[in-house]
Amino acid sequence: GALGKVKTIVAYFQCTVFMPQVFNVPLPMQYHRAMKVFDVLSFDWLSIGAPAACLGDFLTQMLVKALCPVALIAVLGLMCAVAAAQGKRHSWQTMALAAMPLTLAIIFALLPSVSSSIFSAFNCDGFRYDSSTQHYYLHADLSVRCAGSAYLTIWSTAASLVVLWPAGVPLLFSWLLWKSRHAITKHRPTALSRAIGFLHSEYRTELFWWELVELMRKLSLT
Repeated sequence: GALGKVKTIVAYFQCTVFMPQVFNVPLPMQYHRAMKVFDVLSFDWLSIGAPAACLGDFLTQMLVKALCPVALIAVLGLMCAVAAAQGKRHSWQTMALAAMPLTLAIIFALLPSVSSSIFSAFNCDGFRYDSSTQHYYLHADLSVRCAGSAYLTIWSTAASLVVLWPAGVPLLFSWLLWKSRHAITKHRPTALSRAIGFLHSEYRTELFWWELVELMRKLSLT
């Protein structure tokens, strides 16, 4: 269907856009100019408009990029709760399920750029000062030395965010698909299985879990 084609196109160009920084290989300027058109598909919203450096240091940028989507999803949940409280026919669970497709789409779109930002906290480049001394600096921000209390704060924060995004999202998707497995495989749709159709509707019934494979593949490439 159309949804599957759109997801495939977005995933492909997300992997392509992030390839130079993931593999740390020099590519010709022609490649960068050609890929510039598809930067928008990386959904790296922090790079749109003012430079990210305007937000502050590397730690601040990483926190903003990782936590703003969570705040957006929380606002969606609050809107659902308010709508349910004002309505007489719908419970908050019904409203939350109604918001689920948009929530999953937001996570799908932002996961590569957010995860790339988090993992960049562990990527340090070594610079030799003399025959016996070598210092390491953060590849994403060479003003940050990979040593001392300041970098320890960055490292521990990034480790916590790994639990939330690169590890937490696959676990969340796995749990949602597991909860809906009988409804999907027995073709007896429930409210939850319909709400998470974004994750499984484009796959054959016996491969309803394949989105997890695609998710891990995309994470490994971005």
